[in-house]
This record gives sequence, structure tokens and C-alpha cells, in this order.
Amino acid sequence: MFKVVFDVAFILFATVRVCRQRQSRTNQSEMDGGVSQCSRHWVDFEARLDGLESRMVHREDESGSINEELAKLKVVMWDKELENRKLREALRIATAKRQRYVDCVTEAESVQAALSTQLRNKQAQQQTLGRILESKQNRLVSLQQENVVLRSALFSCDSL
Repeated sequence: MFKVVFDVAFILFATVRVCRQRQSRTNQSEMDGGVSQCSRHWVDFEARLDGLESRMVHREDESGSINEELAKLKVVMWDKELENRKLREALRIATAKRQRYVDCVTEAESVQAALSTQLRNKQAQQQTLGRILESKQNRLVSLQQENVVLRSALFSCDSL
């Protein structure tokens, strides 16, 4: 827009300057030539002005289409920002779920370690009790054998 105004002002200034130079000459023939040159400059000026006006209209049309494209891009950007917000929220939720899962796995591993320790302790107790039972059974067998021997001895004593 500024370029159009500048071009118009420059053409007008140049035309007026040439016309004044021609008018300041005292020779009539030069004056007639200057007038015709001024007329040509004026015609050139009008042609350039028409060209500038048509370019300005064309640029306004381009500006309108650019503004439409800009509006479309703003809508697309808004959609992408909304999508990004949704994705960030989904990522936050997934991260929270993952953390809960990690916490559950950690807790399960701790419980498993505690249960494994208890199981080893119970197995050790069971082995100890098994040895005690075996010892008691051996003692019982031994006592039963002794009992049989004592009964036989008692039976022999009673028969005498």
C-alpha cells in the first residue's frame, strides 16, 4: 500500500516538475513542445495510475485469499492444539497408570520375598520337626523293643 502511494506521489511530482520546467522556458515552440510532453506525461501518469489501481485491487484480492488461508490455518492450529492437549492428558493418565502398576509390582515382589522367607522358615521348621519325629519314632521303637523284652522277662518270672 505504501509503495502504491509512493509511486503515485513520485509520478505526480515528476510530471509537475517537467511541466514547470517547460513552462519556465520563454520560447513559444519550446512551450508548445513542453505542453505536448506534459500531456504525454499526464497520459503516462494516468496509465500508470490505472495500472497501480488494478495492482492494488489484485493485491486486495490476494490479501483476501491470504486472510482466508490464514483463518483456515488458525482453525487447523487450534485443532492441533486441542489434539495435543488431549494427547498430553492421555499421556498423563497412562503415566499414572504405569506408576500404579510399577507400585503394585514392587509391592507384590516385596510380599513374594516375605512369603519366600516364611516358606524357607517353615521348611526349616518342618525339617527340624521331621528330625525330632524321626528321633521320637526311633525312641518309640526302641522303647517298644525294650517293652517286649521286659514283658518276656516278666512273663518268664511269672512262670517260675
